[in-house]
Amino acid sequence: MARHDMAVNPRVANQTVAADRLEVGRRLIALAGGAPEGCMIAAPHARITPSDSAMLAGLFERLSPDSLYRRFFTPAVKLHQFLSAILSSDRYEREAIAALEHGEIIGVAQYSREPGSRKADMAIVVADAWQRRGVGTRLVAALADVAAANGIDAFGFSIQLDNDRALKLLGRLSPGLRLMPVGGGVGEGSISLDQLR
Repeated sequence: MARHDMAVNPRVANQTVAADRLEVGRRLIALAGGAPEGCMIAAPHARITPSDSAMLAGLFERLSPDSLYRRFFTPAVKLHQFLSAILSSDRYEREAIAALEHGEIIGVAQYSREPGSRKADMAIVVADAWQRRGVGTRLVAALADVAAANGIDAFGFSIQLDNDRALKLLGRLSPGLRLMPVGGGVGEGSISLDQLR
C-alpha cells in the first residue's frame, strides 16, 4: 500500500503456534480477535535475518504481478528487490510483523518513520490466496500495537486510487477516511492508531 521500501524485523522461523496465540521464547502472545483458521500473526520482537530469505522468497512466489505492483508501485519487481526491501533494517525506525500459515509467510505489514516522528509510513502485502480473508486487517491491528509501543500516533500511506481491495480495507479500518490525490493515480492519507487498536 505504500511505495516506500520498508524493512521487516520479526523472526518467524519454526515457532510453536496455535490459531489464536504464538509462543515466543517463554511468552504466549494472544492475537486480538484471533486469526483466520490456519493463520497466525508472528510476534514482532525478533528480527528476520538473511537466513530467512528462503521463507520470504516463498512469499514472493505466491504474489501475482498485480500484487507486487500494488505494493511497490512499479510493474517489474525482482526477487532481489523484494528481499532487499524486507531484509534491510534498523531496529528503532523500522518495524514489521508477518502472518504465517503452516510455517510459511503469507503476509507482511511494515512501518518506517523519520527519526523522531510520531507518524510512520505503512505498507502491507498479502499472498494472493490469502487476500480478502482478514489477514491484512489482523496485520494492521497487530502492527498498530507495535507502533504505539514505539511512540507512534498515526500511520500514513500512499495508495493507488484504483486499488479497490486496499481501499475497502482502509475504509473498514477508518470509516470516512479522506485521501488526498497527489498525481499519477495515487492518493495519500493517514489513520490514527487509536482507530486501529
